[in-house]
Amino acid sequence: MEKALDDCRHHLRRRRWAQVNLLDAAPGYGRRLIELAAGAVLSEALAPEVCIAPRPLSPEAAGWGGRWRHALCFAASPLFTHEFYPLAVDALVRDAACQGRPRFAPLGVHLDWLDEGGKLSRALWLDAEGACLREAELDSPLVSHSAHFLCLGSREQGLHHRWSARLACPQVNPAGAAGLADDKGSSLEGWGAAGVRVPAWRRCGPGDQEEARAWLRRLGEVVVKPNRGTEGEGVAFFARGEEAGLERHLQALWSQGDALLQERADDLVFRDPGTGRSHTLSLRLNLAAAEGRCWAESGYAQVGAGPDQPAAGSQGARCLPIDEVLPHLVRRGDGRPAPMPAPAWAGIIEEAEAAAGLFAGLLLAGLDLVLALGESGAVVPVFLEANARPAGLGHSRFVQGPERGQPGVSLRMWDALEYLVEGRNCEHSG
Repeated sequence: MEKALDDCRHHLRRRRWAQVNLLDAAPGYGRRLIELAAGAVLSEALAPEVCIAPRPLSPEAAGWGGRWRHALCFAASPLFTHEFYPLAVDALVRDAACQGRPRFAPLGVHLDWLDEGGKLSRALWLDAEGACLREAELDSPLVSHSAHFLCLGSREQGLHHRWSARLACPQVNPAGAAGLADDKGSSLEGWGAAGVRVPAWRRCGPGDQEEARAWLRRLGEVVVKPNRGTEGEGVAFFARGEEAGLERHLQALWSQGDALLQERADDLVFRDPGTGRSHTLSLRLNLAAAEGRCWAESGYAQVGAGPDQPAAGSQGARCLPIDEVLPHLVRRGDGRPAPMPAPAWAGIIEEAEAAAGLFAGLLLAGLDLVLALGESGAVVPVFLEANARPAGLGHSRFVQGPERGQPGVSLRMWDALEYLVEGRNCEHSG
């Protein structure tokens, strides 16, 4: 920790952020400098630097007066800019194509910057001309015209419900609609009923040790995870003969609620062309609901630390562009190459769009899937879970259409939001 603090101080000096007279600055200015410096030191740079105004500004002085204020609400400060920046760029690109001018003003708003009535007193925004993010206290509290909840931290579901109820405006992911995605078991039930391909699974609550052991012995390999966890927290693999370890892991998960047992369905893994080593693989696809259907627009691949570590960020996985991973798929059992022809990828996109239809009311959702081999030997998706507050947006690239391979998250989400708040469709091509 001391080294991290020293690195932060060095970062502040190098950026000359600390040369402002803090006694003359707005409240919280110094704390935000430390938070941003810590984020810069402890992570890779996926967003421009944040320039903090030491004194309050008006929306007009900030450059977004008269625009539609869309609040991207967060509680966990580190890395939020990595999620905010690509969405703000998408809004500018979409507005340029549909309006010929900026329409939306995406604003990063920490929950601490909201009063009980939902008015914001501070905001972070993209200054496209200055090629940076800016942040300032506002000279008077403002209401947001719409909202979106991301990066809410360890208490994300409770915070989501509380603030979703307080903000009386259209929301990209209202808490009521997010509830189904937050319950992995209910998502799997809904998908199974709709004919979406999911792994064999069962809920596992306290006292189910013997049945869990029997399930492992029968299937040979299982994945264990908390029913309401996020970002891979608590996910573990177990193979036949590891029943004692499975029981210990379940005991730890049961302190937080029910667990899920799933058959391990990742038939295909990623072979690193540089090292020749195999790594577990999962795909995150971001889907927007617009014009009466769901659109798979972007995503990224999560590559595990090795062949037997879950492909999750909390467990050392790294994020890669999907197009860099698909040419290097191999079978997990024997390492034989498993090509992904264009029609197979198109089929995965189509199935993902059908799977996202389960989550009515969400304008943007992230779906996690692994790749399996169907009965005919074709590559098929197996859907694991959904996320109403998808993370990793800074790693996302478009997965189809003329934008394929370019950084971005969603253009159609902004179309849907404009329709939601104004009843107008954007003529969006592609």
